[in-house]
Amino acid sequence: MEKGNITGIATTMVVKDVKESVEFYKKLGFKHEVIGSNPAHHHVHRDKLTIIFHPTNKEEEIRPGTSYVDSELYYFDIYCYVDGLDLLVNEIKSNGIEIVRGPNYSEHWSEITIKDINGYCIAFGGGIADRQLLKF
Repeated sequence: MEKGNITGIATTMVVKDVKESVEFYKKLGFKHEVIGSNPAHHHVHRDKLTIIFHPTNKEEEIRPGTSYVDSELYYFDIYCYVDGLDLLVNEIKSNGIEIVRGPNYSEHWSEITIKDINGYCIAFGGGIADRQLLKF
């Protein structure tokens, strides 16, 4: 039987201010597009990750999953696999984005977690480009 291919993933985030959220993700290299008109859906995407913003006027409706769990094991709302994590870390630092965990570089797996302006934590993990970071 022939099967269809899943070619990417989209996730949704409830946010207070769509415009501010879009601007935050643009600093991370995401591109913005508006799809539809009633209501308009604001998408930001980079590579194979798409985030769709749903606006709210009620602060209590913005509920990152990480806000519910008091555990070191549950430290992200979205996990992204990347190549050249250290290059992404340089982008993050140069744009003044809050780093809440890491960067943790190792020979086998390296990670970093950021927090966006709505409190969502996004973790990035994978290999690094500069092997010198592993020498102590």
